[in-house]
Amino acid sequence: MNKTTYLLLIALCSSYFAFAQTKSITFDYSVTYEIPNKRKNTTDTITVSYNKEGSYIYTSAPILASQLGARMFKQTQMDLSSMNSHIILDTQKAILYMDLSFNENIFFFKMDMKDMLPPMNNPLNQEVALISEKTSESDVLFGKERDVYSIYPSTEPDKPITVVFDAEHKVDNNAIFKEFLQLMLYKTQSKGSIDFNLPQGLLLKATVKDKVVLKAIAMDTKPLEVNFSHNFNISK
Repeated sequence: MNKTTYLLLIALCSSYFAFAQTKSITFDYSVTYEIPNKRKNTTDTITVSYNKEGSYIYTSAPILASQLGARMFKQTQMDLSSMNSHIILDTQKAILYMDLSFNENIFFFKMDMKDMLPPMNNPLNQEVALISEKTSESDVLFGKERDVYSIYPSTEPDKPITVVFDAEHKVDNNAIFKEFLQLMLYKTQSKGSIDFNLPQGLLLKATVKDKVVLKAIAMDTKPLEVNFSHNFNISK
């Protein structure tokens, strides 16, 4: 039994015993983003769902399904064009739930990102503050003028990311990123810390070095309920 097969069996067995009962999560908003694809010189779209607490994120983007399938089954001759995926990230525990399916094949995973992510370089051995400042600029998205924020580490003020949030639709962005940043510190064996207080609200746009890397093109405020136990059942 090769290593890949062994890992797949462990993931499937662990998810079987962990989900004897169906888990249900309600998402408050769904946003469709445009993301430039430099390699193909095209623009991809991805829809992401959030709850107000920032405790879970969900997506079923076809582009992720095809990329995941290509990486996992790159040594096979299977046609993966019909692959579907459903992915939920528990941001408070850094647990990833993922369902992949194509033809008659179904794979369900529950993965602790602390175990699955490889060690990383560039440890942080000092205290860093992630600064969030409202700029004098504004941007019009979905017919409304929005505040623009500049977010940058205190050690590199010349490398900001400009971000637009929808303050009317509450999302706890600190909850979304807190465990992720702690995970990065853990994986780099860092001795330092990161202090931050991000603006609240639904993420609409992000720009790096004057290039838009993510922009919302559609928003749905109808709650989305996701029920899963080995597979996903979606209802609105």
